[in-house]
Amino acid sequence: MQNLQIKDRLAKLLAGENIIVEHRQVSTASFDVELRLLTLPMWVMSSAAAYDMLIGHEVGHALYTPLYQLDQFISNRDGYKDGKYKQVEYSHMNIVEDIRIENLLHKKFPGFRKTFNKGYSDLHAMDFFGVGGRDIDKMSFMDRLNLHFKIGNDVFIKFSEEELDAIDKIKNNVCTYDDVLDFCLEAKELNIKSTELHSNDMTCGTESESSSFDAPMDSSEDEGDTVSTKSSSIPEDEDDRDPEDLPKTNPPDLSDVNHDDQSDDEMEDDVNTQDSFESNLNKLIDTETYERTYVNIPDVKLESILVGPEKIEKECESYQKIWEYHLLHEKYYEFKKDSQSSVNYMIKEFQTKKSADDYARSYSARTGVLDNKKLHEFKFTENIFKQIQVVRDGQNHGMIFILDWSGSMQNCILETTKQLLQLVWFCKKQNIPFDVYAFTNGWNRLCKNPDYLKMNKFHDRIQTIKHNDIMIDPNLDLLNFISSKRSPKDFDNDCRNLFIIASLTKNFYGTRYPSSFNMSSTPLNSTIIALRKIIPEFYKTTRVDCLSTIILSDGESDHLSNFVSYDKSPMAKWKEDSDFYCSAVRRSVIRDIDLGCVYPEIVCCDYRSGMSQSTKCLLQNLKDHFPSMNLIGIRLVAPSETQNFLGGYANDHCSRATWTTSKNICLKDTPYDMLYGLSTTILNKDVSIDIPEDASIAKINNAIRKSLKAKHANRKMLCSFIDTIS
Repeated sequence: MQNLQIKDRLAKLLAGENIIVEHRQVSTASFDVELRLLTLPMWVMSSAAAYDMLIGHEVGHALYTPLYQLDQFISNRDGYKDGKYKQVEYSHMNIVEDIRIENLLHKKFPGFRKTFNKGYSDLHAMDFFGVGGRDIDKMSFMDRLNLHFKIGNDVFIKFSEEELDAIDKIKNNVCTYDDVLDFCLEAKELNIKSTELHSNDMTCGTESESSSFDAPMDSSEDEGDTVSTKSSSIPEDEDDRDPEDLPKTNPPDLSDVNHDDQSDDEMEDDVNTQDSFESNLNKLIDTETYERTYVNIPDVKLESILVGPEKIEKECESYQKIWEYHLLHEKYYEFKKDSQSSVNYMIKEFQTKKSADDYARSYSARTGVLDNKKLHEFKFTENIFKQIQVVRDGQNHGMIFILDWSGSMQNCILETTKQLLQLVWFCKKQNIPFDVYAFTNGWNRLCKNPDYLKMNKFHDRIQTIKHNDIMIDPNLDLLNFISSKRSPKDFDNDCRNLFIIASLTKNFYGTRYPSSFNMSSTPLNSTIIALRKIIPEFYKTTRVDCLSTIILSDGESDHLSNFVSYDKSPMAKWKEDSDFYCSAVRRSVIRDIDLGCVYPEIVCCDYRSGMSQSTKCLLQNLKDHFPSMNLIGIRLVAPSETQNFLGGYANDHCSRATWTTSKNICLKDTPYDMLYGLSTTILNKDVSIDIPEDASIAKINNAIRKSLKAKHANRKMLCSFIDTIS
């Protein structure tokens, strides 16, 4: 089985552009000029060189064959170029055009000639050209021409002087498609001559073997004739008889005579080798495998899914008095005060990294002003000028935080929010622009404000539906809880609202806060697709150089689906009101036409074996769009999910030992630049020291040790986080 991804890269390198490559159950390859889409059959062969050769051959057609002219010739041969080429055979044109595009490909990639020779040699060993047991020298000129340019290194083929001149011409003078047709007109005469010559040779040989109706030939009559024949059975004294007086005998059936294993049909068809090659190639197409579906990543109507801080604040207005009555405001300010040590620690680490980076970018330069203290050294050194330290401009940082607002986050949403707020306060103090989004699919269903869009006609709200486009969750919304663009007062109110909603969600789910903030499922994949629109807008408004996108989640995404047109599927007979239906993305391949990227096939949807394949593809696509961006994942792991997480992400002895010791781990072998796995038990630990009055010295030491251990684990993660974003 060939590695299709490697073959895709080969096709792109040969084409010299980022074309789209598809492998389908088709009989012939094709190339879509508008979409720059190369479709290849799914060949099954053991020879890697032959597979590479076939890909190179099809890329050659994509690069050099003028499809418009080819279509005009095939559809209207008699009218093409005023009928100049109406005598050109399609089979002849096919052979000569193959030779032309392969010659051009060899000129562009000289080293690829070796692959072509090896590939054709391997196919010849499997008798792809149907020459086994046949005399190649007795084939037509077009057959011998085809074999000469494909397997000429493996077999010796005879040509006349006139034919050799034609071969030199096709090597040096056939450069365009019209040159191909001109050559075919000239080659047709040579082909007719060679066919007639070989037919005469075969007839002559047949006549010499037939004694019942052939006259003897006297070799002395023509000394230049080297054809030898058998003696005739007709008596000499009957030589002068009138032919009408000779006994009448039926000629033998030539179909029963073996002429170098060539039949009459073979002599009539002068391009047997090309027909045999195409027939054998069709036999290599894998017809038993399943058909892969190529799905496209759609564009998102961003304005339809963003919920700004102003709308969220308006939604929370009527609950402020209730929250204040239950002392939730005080709890928020108490947490904010306690978090200053962690925030200051991050600032110190960030400034240390920043100072080291500034030092690495600094250099000394002369000012051109004399230094009076060094004038006495002018005889010994040229360094008598004052110097200054120049520091090149550093990078501006920015951050986008994505918070999972799904139902499984209920038990750890408060602790996650606390970690998130600490990062937000760090950014605020360092003047780093940022945005905090929570993804949900419950806002539209539960929001009471009549101004918001409801579920009716939800598909068109988010995306323009197209065949084989991924379906974005029709109820997806991104709640922009906190933004650096807000005023200091509004910023503090936004942080407080998020803290209170998270606290009530954990302890009093569904009560004392707006129902529109109730949790939902996990539309993570749809959110990753939406980030392809959010990130460019963030770059545009903030003008940052170094962006970090942090995704905080506790599980895998919802299943991925794609739209399928009824008219383009066997489901057409069930078509009702809608033109499309949804199909699960399974045994499918995600591709990005804009980038020309095709990602590994999605075979199954088993989330127990680690990150889902669809999420991996979408994260990689996000990195391909923004290669300079830091993509960071923070995975929150509940105790009941520990084994599934370690089995899918860190199933080795060293990683398991690290997890057992510290309950957190940093992983790099993922689509994220860095993935942090954190146990929810770490987040729930209280770092404060609560010692009763009658506590013994041992209990006091134990309480201090636990507090320091929790602080150490937290700071270790924060330090690693700063290393990643700086």
